Amino acid sequence: MVIDRLIASWRAATIIVIGALCGSAALWWTLSGAPHAAKTRPLMPLDFPHKAHVAFNCVTCHHNYTEARLSSWPFQGCIACHKNTPSLSGVIEEQFHGQCESCHLKFAEEHRKSGPPRACHVCHVAGGMTHF
Repeated sequence: MVIDRLIASWRAATIIVIGALCGSAALWWTLSGAPHAAKTRPLMPLDFPHKAHVAFNCVTCHHNYTEARLSSWPFQGCIACHKNTPSLSGVIEEQFHGQCESCHLKFAEEHRKSGPPRACHVCHVAGGMTHF
């Protein structure tokens, strides 16, 4: 009898402690801003292998790093370097447009404003293109 009560109270205490730990972790995660950061982190329009770019100073791409904890993704910086590299220019253009089109088409299907953003117009019109 005594052993049965001890085992039952031990189980109850274990469940309470585990529940409190899980609840505390969930509360900490929510208050830390992690859910917001996960939703608002900048999307990278390309696959970016950092190992292939170690010869460059980080500030070359992360030019706002000294001003803010996380910089915005420098779209123009990538294109400026890689548009003159024939083996990379097609890959970059394909990945960049694939990323943009996936969101814009999804928004259009949901009958939401779907862009395109001004950045597309700047490059395409400057390049003499009349359609996208």
